[in-house]
Amino acid sequence: MLNVGETLPGFRVPALVDNGRGVELGELDSETLRGRWSVLLYWPSDFGHACPELLDAVAQAEQAVPETSFVPATTGVAASGLLKDWGRHVLRLRAPIAIDERGELGALLGVPVGERLAARVSVVVDAGGRVRWVNLSDISPRRDLRQALLVLNALREPLDEASRASADESLIAMCAWCRRVRDAGSWHTQETYIRRRTGNEFTHGICGDCMGGFNGL
Repeated sequence: MLNVGETLPGFRVPALVDNGRGVELGELDSETLRGRWSVLLYWPSDFGHACPELLDAVAQAEQAVPETSFVPATTGVAASGLLKDWGRHVLRLRAPIAIDERGELGALLGVPVGERLAARVSVVVDAGGRVRWVNLSDISPRRDLRQALLVLNALREPLDEASRASADESLIAMCAWCRRVRDAGSWHTQETYIRRRTGNEFTHGICGDCMGGFNGL
């Protein structure tokens, strides 16, 4: 199975998509996920048949996290048969469903063949295509979805904090009187501040301007 830190392999599979008028067969490939976080839900036992309520829950989860794609996927079924099944239950499709007819996507994910129909594999991928979380479970699909959403939010939050910290650090607080610098809630000499931030040490001498002042005494 895919490991955390690996790059999500490229793929192209048939998919049920909404064309604006109804459900039709199309394609889904990994290129459409580039540049944004994504959650791949390889859940054959759930999406191998029409399940409008679960798909609505997936769509709601996607709306709750900006710039993120949730991708339901199934295997072991024919695309044409799944299209007919969904066509009997819904007029519109709130999220595309990848159909891994030949098991190629499952092979790329490293899904154990014997567990393809019995378990759910959830994969969180960051905007750079790097796998950040992989989960194999047989708990209820809604609990699986909630867990994936919690992990996604937890993984994205440090990036937001780092961005805020970077913006805050563009301004350095300095005392207008003694010229000390505030860092981590305390005031330090400029030498101490630079030493803590860079690890560099200082040597001391006298610059030309100051030397000129001494010569004039």
